[in-house]
Amino acid sequence: MCADVYGLSGASDYAATLRRSGTRFSIWSLALFDDEILFAPLPTDFDPSAGDLLVVPSTRAVAALQAQAWFDGMRDRLRALAPGPETARALEGIGVQVIWTAPRGFRQSAWPEALREADASARRLTIANASLPASALSLPLRAEDWHLPLYQRRPSGRAPWTVAQARGLCQAPGLIVLALSSAQRQVLETRLSLLGRRLPSRRHLIALSPSVAGWSPAVPRRSFWDSVSFPVLPNRASMLSHLQDIAG
Repeated sequence: MCADVYGLSGASDYAATLRRSGTRFSIWSLALFDDEILFAPLPTDFDPSAGDLLVVPSTRAVAALQAQAWFDGMRDRLRALAPGPETARALEGIGVQVIWTAPRGFRQSAWPEALREADASARRLTIANASLPASALSLPLRAEDWHLPLYQRRPSGRAPWTVAQARGLCQAPGLIVLALSSAQRQVLETRLSLLGRRLPSRRHLIALSPSVAGWSPAVPRRSFWDSVSFPVLPNRASMLSHLQDIAG
């Protein structure tokens, strides 16, 4: 699984769940990405008191938000939208009010009617990953909205495993990969494919959601994974339950 730099994604909980199952698994948290927090001023016309909303797409965005010089002065005024309970908890942990948490992510969740009506007149400021184009945002930008890149996440140029770990991968009877995002899955598929035929033939992908278990530009999923599963809901509690079932 991907290493959890900020301790917010739940990866440590997932690893602990698998470890409690006994010695059946060797569990590795791999450094797949290089993360950098960027610094930028707030748009001068962003005004939470006028109904403007903050869109925070991930726990990494929460860490970037908290690092900004203007955050402490704005904290009590911000009203945020979160794509899931993990991000909502991280926001509440730094003192930001969350007015709505999307149970299935922004793309797949039905907005409450009251919020939908309010959002029609509200402007949204999205905390963004500078490595992604604005067209890739889970909430599309409208003409009146803002796009504020505050962090950058790029696939690491370093091999994510040691020589000993690579040898262990190639000698293992099977491989289970946990991917919490499409980016994690794509990087893992690309990296693992470099090991070629030495990889175990039994390769199972656990994805946070069906969309995360999609196709990689580098490697078609169905030719790489012999089985795929995901939790009932794309959140921490559901993933923990799913891992408990797999661990037996």
